[in-house]
Amino acid sequence: MKENAKPKKTTLLNLTEAGHLLGYQNATVIKNLIGQGLLKTYMIPDSTRILVSKEEVQGLIKPVIKTPKKDDSKK
Repeated sequence: MKENAKPKKTTLLNLTEAGHLLGYQNATVIKNLIGQGLLKTYMIPDSTRILVSKEEVQGLIKPVIKTPKKDDSKK
C-alpha cells in the first residue's frame, strides 16, 4: 500500500435503508442476513443504532435472468 493512500470510505446505512435498497419495506430481511453472517454490523460511537455497509448490501444483489417460456398457444 502506498504511504499516502487513504483508506476507502464506507457508506453506512441503517437497517431500514438497507432493506429499501434490496426492495423490501422493512428491516426484517436485513436482520436475517446479519444473523446468517452475510452482513457485518457497524456502530458509531455514542449511538445504539446498528448500521451496515452500503457496498456489502449492494454486493448481495444478483441479476435475474429470465428464461423465455414456451409458447403453448401454437398447439
